[in-house]
Formats: sequence, structure tokens, C-alpha cells
Amino acid sequence: MWRKADNWTAFTDGYRTWINGPNGLEQRLNSERFPWEPDYAPGGGIAGPSADPLIASVLQVMRTTATGMDVYQWFVDNGIRLAFGELDDGVNSQYSDGNFVLNTQTFSEYDQDVLAAKLVSDAYWLGGTYPRTATECLVKLVQSQLTGAQWWWERFGSDGKVSPNAAQARMNNLLRLYVAGTLGDRLNSDISTREWCTTHFEGSLAPSPTPEPTPQPTPVPTPTIDPELGPAIDTMRSTEFGRQAWQQFLESGKSVYICDDSCFESIHRIVGTGGAAGIYSHAKQAVIVRRAYFEGTDSASIAVLLVHEFNHAIWSHLHRRSLADCFAGESDAVRWQIKWVNEFYGNVLGKWQYLLARAENPEAVPAWKKNCESRTY
Repeated sequence: MWRKADNWTAFTDGYRTWINGPNGLEQRLNSERFPWEPDYAPGGGIAGPSADPLIASVLQVMRTTATGMDVYQWFVDNGIRLAFGELDDGVNSQYSDGNFVLNTQTFSEYDQDVLAAKLVSDAYWLGGTYPRTATECLVKLVQSQLTGAQWWWERFGSDGKVSPNAAQARMNNLLRLYVAGTLGDRLNSDISTREWCTTHFEGSLAPSPTPEPTPQPTPVPTPTIDPELGPAIDTMRSTEFGRQAWQQFLESGKSVYICDDSCFESIHRIVGTGGAAGIYSHAKQAVIVRRAYFEGTDSASIAVLLVHEFNHAIWSHLHRRSLADCFAGESDAVRWQIKWVNEFYGNVLGKWQYLLARAENPEAVPAWKKNCESRTY
């Protein structure tokens, strides 16, 4: 990766970064910074893109989704600083020379969720290549709104924010069009959007398409998230990878809950994982944690278990194709655990050292071997 602004060159594997600096090639964790890097914070951490406490809290909300994490990383990688400022009426934000200025009047009207969605949209609009023509303007403006709707969907699901205020209700309306797949056409046809682009950019626009009636989204079963697992899920989400795994699990529509021993025994006999602390049941479409294990185990250890089973829940359709795929699925789930443990404990596996052998040779784990070989492919 090369950054033109300061001739910054680095390579990352997603967990560690090798960076070419004043002392030559150096290695650090992605969550750390060297003192000579512009976003260095005391102690070796990362200075956030904004010192303003309100913006910092909005960024924290924004980072709860995969799309928000991508935008935040764009801020960090490019050394962008965010702050409030006075801008012309109708201008929500302005970007120049690494400074992202948010209109104080506009942004003071919204809560943190709406602010985060608008920040995602504005970041897409202001980042990359700036439009030169009305057509390029419309394309980018539409995509920026789609990106904001994507963030809202990742944050609240297909039904949107419950008990919304007026601004949140407007985002929910965009979400309904987004879920139905018609938001792009609606925005392309929006008269005010088209007029803005033709007023501020050269060229004309092709005639707007006639939007089709919006179909109602197909209702989907609401997944169960056991509140007792809240502390363990929060622990899992305390790392970047944990947040990504949690988001993918939510998008899968699967459930996760605790089951007492009698309930657990009846299920694990079916899936062939006797004695397990937790399982993913394809029939139940749920990750199930044994209560006896839950009640005697710390949140971090439960988080390690959840990471493994969430992998199965997300990718079960691939793990069930063949015996080789089943073992590969177990290996992949363990690699997820290793990645999370390394992030959480600072690159020290400790008592989780045994996971390395399991990742390399999943066939050697008796329960996995029995489960995979008992399936019909």
C-alpha cells in the first residue's frame, strides 16, 4: 500500500503491518502506531480521526458495522481529521487537504445513528475522484446514498430503527427502498437530485427512468439473540475481527442461545457432537451453548467458542458439500478463533496454543471426525 500524501509505504496481512519508515522496515500490529506516524497516540495506540467528543462518539457508533469500519479505516489510512465548522447553507460537509469539516448547524439536528449514516454517505461522496460532469455527479451521489442505506441496514436489519424519530424514520424509508432494490432508481429519478447535479456540474443528464412500484419486503423470521450471552458477545466484539464476525453472523439471520443440559443432549445426539460446549445446529439454524459450560466459564472463553460456531453458522452451506469440505470448515473455524485470540490477548495464544494443531489437522479431533464422517454428502 502506498499513500501519495506522505510517501507512506506498507504491507499488511490484516493483523500485522510491515512499514517502511525512518528506521527502515519495521513491524507492528494494525492496532498500534510508531511515534513518527501522524496518527500516533501516547502509549502506541491510534489517535482517532477527531478530538471532538461528539464526533468521536459518532465514529464509535459508525464502526459497529462492516461498512462503517471501512469508512473509519479510510479516515485513519489517509490521516483525515474531522471537525465541526460553519459552512454555506445546504452544504453538509466539505473535504480539503486532509480536513473533513461537518456543518455545525446541519449535524446538530441529528442523533448519533443518523449522524453516522450521513457521515458514511458523505465520506463516499467526498472520497475518491471528484465528479466532473452532471452524469458522474448523479452516479456518485446515488452510490453515496446507497452506501448510507447499507450502513443503516447493517446497523438495524431489514426492519430499520424501532420507534424512530423523524430523521430516523426518513432513514427507515430509504432502507425499505434499499431492501426492495429500488432505491437506486428512485434516486436517479429524483428531480431535486438531478437539478443539483446539472446546476453544479457541466453537461446534461439522460432522461430519468420511470420507477416501478415498490414491492413490500418479504418478512423474515426474527432471529433469537439470548440476552444472557450479552457480556460474552460484547467481549467478542471488543476486537476488530470480533465485530466483523458478529456482523456476518447477524447478516446470516441465525440465532444464538443457551440450552440446558437435557435440551442440549437431545440436539447434540442428532448432530453427533456429544460432550461439546457449544454447537451449530443446521436444523435449528442456531448456535447453541450448553448452560453447564456457560455458567462455569469466563466471557472471553465463551467468546472463543462463539467465534468458532459463528463461522459454522455463516458458512455451513459450504461445509456440508463433502467430507473434505467438512474438515476444511472445522479448520477455518479454528483459524477464526486463533485470529480473535491473537487480537484480544495481544498476539499471545497462551492456553489456546492447542488451537494451532487443530487448525492443521482437524481430522485428529475425535468429535469432528465422528461428525464429519457421519454426514451424508
